Amino acid sequence: MPDRWRLFSLGELCERVRTKNDSGVNIVLSVVAGVGLVEQEKYFNKRVAAKNLSGYTLIETGTFVYNKSYSTGAPQGVITVNRERASGVVSPLYIAFRPNNPNIDSLFLELAVLSAQTTKSLSSLVKEGGRAHGAINISIGDFFSVLVPLPPLAEQRRIVDLVGAIDACIGALETQIEATRTARAGVLAELLSTPGDDWQTTTLGEVADVVSGGTPKTKVPEYWGGDVVWVTPTEVVANNGRYIYDSARKITELGLDNSSAKILPKETVLLTSRATIGAVALAGCQLATNQGFASLVCGPQMLSKFAMYWCQANTSEFVSRAGGNTFLEISRRKVALIPLSLPPLAEQRRIVDLVGAIDACIDALEVQVEADRIARAGVLAELLSGEHRLPESYDKFVEAS
Repeated sequence: MPDRWRLFSLGELCERVRTKNDSGVNIVLSVVAGVGLVEQEKYFNKRVAAKNLSGYTLIETGTFVYNKSYSTGAPQGVITVNRERASGVVSPLYIAFRPNNPNIDSLFLELAVLSAQTTKSLSSLVKEGGRAHGAINISIGDFFSVLVPLPPLAEQRRIVDLVGAIDACIGALETQIEATRTARAGVLAELLSTPGDDWQTTTLGEVADVVSGGTPKTKVPEYWGGDVVWVTPTEVVANNGRYIYDSARKITELGLDNSSAKILPKETVLLTSRATIGAVALAGCQLATNQGFASLVCGPQMLSKFAMYWCQANTSEFVSRAGGNTFLEISRRKVALIPLSLPPLAEQRRIVDLVGAIDACIDALEVQVEADRIARAGVLAELLSGEHRLPESYDKFVEAS
């Protein structure tokens, strides 16, 4: 460890927050892996807290919260911080804490406790066996024994400043992506809303075959684990507007023959028809789907990419025709009856090329964001370990800039 750096336990740097909700705050917060702190009612569309919130913990801005429940991608639980809200309450099952040591910058503490190093330390402390409600078997004492490497205060602030600059770059790129997506939606809507004299008034069923899918019996092992790509709506939602070449689960030819699943040709527009309605992707190879689809196998009058873009611009058409008590669903028949104005092939190609160029810009920006996030993680790991240090002259550079 570099000179003047010291190892402190989390308990030496922070105090546990135990303030009960005596003031009647009604905003209930939850910690979600990969997301952070969320308002229950807005995120889950319901409140899963107790009716009486007086026993809940009151947290202010800058308070850290540890959800010691395991979840996919976070077997050691999740630590996050209340950055934005003036106050809220969290379950007493959470551990809330805040810095109380003058030798630590609160923003540096945030970088340190949310880092991969802290995650690794937590994982080593988790004991075998879980408790009720999926809680991780880790004691309060063990949690606060997690060690944090602490450089001098001035160096902490240099690290915070540099990582903050990287975060600002990532944020600017994300803003650019969102603005480009908004512009794309506007361009596409305008292109499709001004039909020319040579556009054909038709229906989806007249220019494409609308095909559903199926699921082989899950209790017959011979139907599963084959070579047939078998797509679910979840995979289309995750790849909205892109090609799909593979699937999480595959079926056998025997499973295909003994279900209503059908082989769809490459370039089929995979259109989800239940739960999430109107998500689309393109088949990058021959594949099958489950029954949550009304996929479009386009005829010679309509390009597959144009059909996909049309569906993206007209999601409301599918949703408005859906029905169902348990969950919304639109039938193949109703999809086939949806009207559209179809331009000639040459104009379809122009629309596809223009929207495709915008999509390529978005893809390039997303690749850059991912690269910057990876770089940020590497820089932060090296800075927190002391492997690379920011010299004192960095302060003068910041002042000058």
